[in-house]
Amino acid sequence: MSKTSVSPSRKMQLSQNSAAMREALVANAAQCNILRAALLSDPPSDLRQAYRATLSNLEATGIAIAEKLGHMKTEIELPIS
Repeated sequence: MSKTSVSPSRKMQLSQNSAAMREALVANAAQCNILRAALLSDPPSDLRQAYRATLSNLEATGIAIAEKLGHMKTEIELPIS
């Protein structure tokens, strides 16, 4: 059963949470860019492996945040009950 409306307090909570998640997504993207730049500097192989693993985790986190934001946006756009 899908929701057809959302309470005003839930809508406010979703809006606040989505704002925080957007900030987290921006920070995540910045961290990814720093690691990409570090990889371009040709670091030693042990650091390169660590950078790649961290970058992979950050990218997966960014994707998860973006998906969650999409779900929240859908719920925010529901009419108020």
